[in-house]
Amino acid sequence: MHSRRLGARALGLVAAAAVLASACATNSGGSADGSCTPQESPVITLAAYSNVYDVYGKLISNFQTVWKDSHDGQQVIFQTSFGGSTTQAQNVVNGFPADIVALSLAPDVQMIEDAGLITHDWTQEADAGIVATSVVVFDVRPGNPKHIEDWDDLTQPGLEILTPDPAQSGGARWNIVAAYGAAMRGNVPGYAADDPAAAEKLIEGIFTNVTVMDKSANDSIKNFESGNGDVAITYEYAVLAAQKAGLADEAVIPSSTV
Repeated sequence: MHSRRLGARALGLVAAAAVLASACATNSGGSADGSCTPQESPVITLAAYSNVYDVYGKLISNFQTVWKDSHDGQQVIFQTSFGGSTTQAQNVVNGFPADIVALSLAPDVQMIEDAGLITHDWTQEADAGIVATSVVVFDVRPGNPKHIEDWDDLTQPGLEILTPDPAQSGGARWNIVAAYGAAMRGNVPGYAADDPAAAEKLIEGIFTNVTVMDKSANDSIKNFESGNGDVAITYEYAVLAAQKAGLADEAVIPSSTV
């Protein structure tokens, strides 16, 4: 299959207004109806996975403008932290004071919920808490000189692959799921369907060629764009964003992905 749902989970950025309302209601300097006065500048802290850095920056800017225009010129301050999804979840559990989290894996959100820091059913939010879609692709050099078309091509000797560290990055785990799932569905030449051992062999073959595992998907794609490696396994939207910025990234969509 060529599509899946992924992206910001738990409290989406649209929850910012609710966070502001709560903050003002508990602020002794607020007005009688629980709203902040224009002279105050409420602060919202966001912890998010790395690849949404650019788009969330734009969303935050737009939110601040709309809020200011509709609340008598009041400024809203955002403090943001971006990094690997799992690392961000661990940081929140260990005390990082996030009002909003946007993570790429449900287990990372569950980690925060298990710590008692999410007390509502976030899966009942709009779109089940998921705000974006993309697929796992190969980011290759211009002209695809290594002729990389599918997962089995990533096992060719001498290939240099970039993928993030699965211990820290949600994107890295999606990359593994995509490759493993393709093999299990029988869509990778030379790997039998419904054979966990064969799927694991594919993963081992791919990781034999991994030369760098950066701490986040965003760091991984930036590393590739700086000239390292032959191919980066990443989100399709990361390649599209690079192309929009005028870079020479090329996306190859494998025959089976998620």
